[in-house]
Amino acid sequence: MIKRSLIALVGACALGACGGEQSTTVENDTPWTTTVDSTGDTIQVRIAGEIPPRLVRSLVPELRVGAADGEGEAVFGSLDIVLGTPAGGLLVYDGQEQAALMFDSTGAFVRRVGAKGGGPGEHGHLNGIAALPSGDWIFWDAQGGRLNRYSPAGEYVGMVRATMTGWFLQDGLRTDTAGYLYAWTMLERGGTASRIDKAGFIKVDTAGVVLDTLVFPNWGTEPGFLSAESADGGSSTTYGLPWGGGAETTILPSGTLVSGPGREYVLYILPAAAKPVRIEREYAPVSISATESQERRAQITRVMRRVNPAWTWTGPDIPATKPAYQGFRIGADGRIWVRVYTAGESIPVAELAPVEPGPNPPIRMTTREPELYDVFTPDGRLLGRVAPPPRTQILGARGNLVWGVQTDSLDVPQAVRFRVEPGFPM
Repeated sequence: MIKRSLIALVGACALGACGGEQSTTVENDTPWTTTVDSTGDTIQVRIAGEIPPRLVRSLVPELRVGAADGEGEAVFGSLDIVLGTPAGGLLVYDGQEQAALMFDSTGAFVRRVGAKGGGPGEHGHLNGIAALPSGDWIFWDAQGGRLNRYSPAGEYVGMVRATMTGWFLQDGLRTDTAGYLYAWTMLERGGTASRIDKAGFIKVDTAGVVLDTLVFPNWGTEPGFLSAESADGGSSTTYGLPWGGGAETTILPSGTLVSGPGREYVLYILPAAAKPVRIEREYAPVSISATESQERRAQITRVMRRVNPAWTWTGPDIPATKPAYQGFRIGADGRIWVRVYTAGESIPVAELAPVEPGPNPPIRMTTREPELYDVFTPDGRLLGRVAPPPRTQILGARGNLVWGVQTDSLDVPQAVRFRVEPGFPM
């Protein structure tokens, strides 16, 4: 998630609006229309019309790595990062084992990249991995306060000290086409330990020199929070309101921020030296089913009562409808993948989590929200929609290739490279 510097706008003419004009186009004979108005201080892009199911693209697996049990490098604990290598293979980070592993284009294990530890070429918890334009890899070792550099083949090159320390996260490092790095940072903590009031990116070069801080925009749309405190005041917990909405921000390979308030289908491309682009997408809010609401409410109540057995729901209530979107993924080619909220669906009985024995078992969730993405060009033109297979999490994309994690009915993770089918125009 990111915010604040923006690429020079390349899209006004591509969208059909040059020199302060307004135009409407039908995208490639598809059912939606795009209206662009560049007459004001912000370029307004309005997209109207639905994407029918027949035009929703799918993801076809091309390469899959991961084993259910036994020994070997392909038995993963958890997959926090999955990236494509220049040779068509995979570089993955198993956060549970703190291991970075490289596989070739056939799925065969190649090598460990670095190792767990504090010596040269070693790392502790990785806050992120970024691929430089040269093909080299940068590992942000949050535990050691270092940026480790490796060749495209995974050989250790060297390291520099990183000033960004004090927090642990997943996949918080980005790079741009000029080779600069962007590390997610907490700039201001809220009233509780788990709440963040201000965040942004620290821009550094590969020598570790801090060049800028990109502060995420404040849209005033942060979701409500529920809190519980023990009777003696010695412990507390905070839980974000489900489907409460909230701002999302990320960064394009150009170094430009993409951000939006989240509740409505509006997002902004925020170039530093050109007009901002406001993208507004026509959409119908998705209702939250009674089952979804009841199960999530019961789940939160159980968590809160572990801190304070007398806790009751006195905070904001779960809303009746879901926000427009819940996050962005940015492709290495600059395409913006907007994950939209979807209606809950029943989990097949064979995939339901087993009921754990004991007096206070976890709440058994019986619904899930399928992932669904609207895909935009870097200048805000809607290309179409992609529906990943069930139990799939997208972690990266480039063109018509997508990398992610897929779990089976036993929650065994696999790293997968997919192909968008039918492919988007290149």
